[in-house]
Amino acid sequence: MWKAYSLDRCLGWPGVVLGLSLIAISAGELAAAAIPGHELPHKNTDRLFQREQLGKSLTGDAQGAEISVTSFELTPLPVMAQNGTPGLRVDTIWGSGTVTIVSGGQERVASSGDVLALGDELISSEGANVRLVLDNNRGSVEVAEFSHFRIDEISGDQVELDVRKGRVRLSLGQISSNPRADNSAPAVANAPILLSAAEPLFLQSQGNSGSNYNFRVRTPTGVAGVRGTSFGVNVGPNGQTGISSLDGTVAAIAQEQQVLVESGQYSGISPNADDPRATAANPVLTYLKAVVEGSKGSKTLSLTGAVHPLDLVYVNGLAIETDPDGNFALQIPRPASRRLRFVVRGPAVRERVYVIPVN
Repeated sequence: MWKAYSLDRCLGWPGVVLGLSLIAISAGELAAAAIPGHELPHKNTDRLFQREQLGKSLTGDAQGAEISVTSFELTPLPVMAQNGTPGLRVDTIWGSGTVTIVSGGQERVASSGDVLALGDELISSEGANVRLVLDNNRGSVEVAEFSHFRIDEISGDQVELDVRKGRVRLSLGQISSNPRADNSAPAVANAPILLSAAEPLFLQSQGNSGSNYNFRVRTPTGVAGVRGTSFGVNVGPNGQTGISSLDGTVAAIAQEQQVLVESGQYSGISPNADDPRATAANPVLTYLKAVVEGSKGSKTLSLTGAVHPLDLVYVNGLAIETDPDGNFALQIPRPASRRLRFVVRGPAVRERVYVIPVN
């Protein structure tokens, strides 16, 4: 029997459908025990960030269960500058998974202090998160679980990351605003990472290399050329790219069409799209709408639903393809654990985890 849970009652139906709507917004406190199988987001106690939980609530109706939660705000704490070998240095690793560095075809488990060089790759498994810093503390790169990138260039003040999948969040401060003909490094002060920028960020289609910009993030559908800003990039399993600007301006370009993305806005480039998506305000909340269908005793489940078009969604560690509107539909094996663990992840500061029981 499928069941939907609410705060004050449990509704059960004979049949095959469990409907679940996860949307927002309300203030208040919600005990994890209010929903059997519901897992509240983990509070990050790492020294680099403080999470401020704004509130959670739960409501229900006769059609199913509706869970409302606000987003977390991440407040950066100062990071002291690091001098030494130029490169992308592993600063902090946290979580339950493993971070792997692939260098020269050889794999090794990453640890604090490791330096990634040209051609090296970094892969984060389920539950693993890592923060890396550029030499001289010019900026930082945070990598979420289920992510994979390669360093395609790192010399002087030129850096290019090829992000294959997952989420990277970058805080870039004192990187030279203009490219240098001799590739010499700019003067950099020993100061905390800056989260502000007056120079624009350019998200360009693959037809434009973005070579005029000192820090470039390449994805399967575009190139983000950076001139100092704070932003996040999501790359879905089908290459769909979303970008959220926290501070700075973005020119999103595809097929020679351009839209400007201001601070606090988002845009993206979908596979085979004629132009970038129109800009909109960054969503405050992460939401998930999902319907799970399957006959009792069947070996497979059918999932349909939607997330915000900007977000990534994972089910039991599997990255799910979404269309440009955030919709998804797929079949998965019925898990032996009888639990579906949904992770919905925005490119910047939003993330939620939901665990749904399926009998």
